[in-house]
Amino acid sequence: YDHVVHGIVVVPAAAILEMAIAAARSHFGSDTLELVDLSIPEALILKDGSSTSVQLVVTPESGSRAAFELYSQQGEPSGADWRAHASGTIVVPGKVDDTPAAALDSAADIAARCSKTVDVDGLYNSMWQRGLQFGERFRGLDKLQRGDREAYGEVRSSQAARQAMYRFDPAVLDACIQVVTAALPGFDPADVASDIFMPIGIDRVRVAACNTAPAYSHAKVVEGDPQTSETLTAELKVCDSNGHELIAFDGLHLKRADLSALLRARAGDVGKLLYRIDWQLLDSPSRARAVPAALTDPASIAARMVDVTASLREQHGVAIYESLSTDIDALCAAYVADALHELG
Repeated sequence: YDHVVHGIVVVPAAAILEMAIAAARSHFGSDTLELVDLSIPEALILKDGSSTSVQLVVTPESGSRAAFELYSQQGEPSGADWRAHASGTIVVPGKVDDTPAAALDSAADIAARCSKTVDVDGLYNSMWQRGLQFGERFRGLDKLQRGDREAYGEVRSSQAARQAMYRFDPAVLDACIQVVTAALPGFDPADVASDIFMPIGIDRVRVAACNTAPAYSHAKVVEGDPQTSETLTAELKVCDSNGHELIAFDGLHLKRADLSALLRARAGDVGKLLYRIDWQLLDSPSRARAVPAALTDPASIAARMVDVTASLREQHGVAIYESLSTDIDALCAAYVADALHELG
């Protein structure tokens, strides 16, 4: 797998963005657009041995504005409920200027401020040990430099065949977002103990009409500190080789990757795995039942129930619950760890 977080296969935020952009272009027929108030409240998890259906629903609000929501469903289409993962609003500017806009700072100016070179291979190895495991396709950074709460990264272009499939190849766009890591205060590429931060929302994404390939990314951390904050806020600009801005994130919000939250998302609706007592109201019998003079002793009941129990286990598929015991234990441990964390 190419994008694994704490051993769980997670669909990257870059892929969710590409889905929303594709839906926006299809609905409005415009290459220049904005996504506002993008929220990713729950990670989209892919499970081994289970198919996942994904749909993005666009609801028009006006001629230039529409809401969108992303859902997934595990297993057979008629089985599990649809789960919500992302939502936001698509906006098409009233007056569109298709002339590519140049970034405020040139690549040379940014690189000059970000003078500390970061070992890219060392960074990916550090991420791997911290639980963020990228496959070869998602190791897209060629060069990375950092300064004071900002970073500059050059990315590899995707193959022509893949680029033709997307407005932004999710693997390349993810590499652009990875640059934020080097902009974190106190960043140390050799640190294997620090936590992972994952995108949970973006205030505004500006997409330009220019269809050239991303060449470099510039990230700034504008709020928060990874040592003391649960969330961070960054700004990100992605430009082509001519310095034209392709996509920009204003207010990119990231949250400390919580293993217990990922386990809860993978487990789905835990309530459906549990039994409950359901009392049924019955009419009173017309006459009282006779009370036996003596009750059967427990040993005799147990002996007679052996065969009955085996038959009921097979009839109701009890064995499937035994296979879930490992996941349920992991989920319980995650809840305990989360509770202890909140208690300090």
